[in-house]
Amino acid sequence: MKFLFIISLLFSTTSSPNISYFRKLFAESSTNEMMAKVLLQDGEKYSSQSIVYNGYYGAGKMIMAKYYLNPYSKLSSFSEGKSILESSIEKDTANVELRYLRLTIQNNAPSFLGYKSKVDDDRNFLTSSLSKLKDEELKTIISKYLQQWLVKKQEKIFWFLLTRMTIL
Repeated sequence: MKFLFIISLLFSTTSSPNISYFRKLFAESSTNEMMAKVLLQDGEKYSSQSIVYNGYYGAGKMIMAKYYLNPYSKLSSFSEGKSILESSIEKDTANVELRYLRLTIQNNAPSFLGYKSKVDDDRNFLTSSLSKLKDEELKTIISKYLQQWLVKKQEKIFWFLLTRMTIL
């Protein structure tokens, strides 16, 4: 934990951080509130420097909603983050990283939020863009995510079929 704060302080006195830094924060933030706070803080700090950093800022706001106790704060943070991320994607619809952020959040957002409409579009876009992607780190991250998604989908189908068989 202290290590991340030290890195965060170092970046505050230099130029913008490397994109790998934001990717690591994003990956850890769904299970670690401290990482989510750092993602939100640094995302906001550097959001004007890059459309992708702005997307990470929006994603950070959406993820932070998970950690708030007040339902109004949860919904407000999620909605603000959604607006920021969607605005970034509108500015560059072909940006693979932004579409990946949206897909992961949509797949993990509660269904009552109604933020699921672009899942198939984003998954298809990422699948078709993967082979053309030059950023090997991002390619690996997305490839692993899509593989995990496929395994989870197959497990759901298996359990669905198994329950149908026991009913018969």
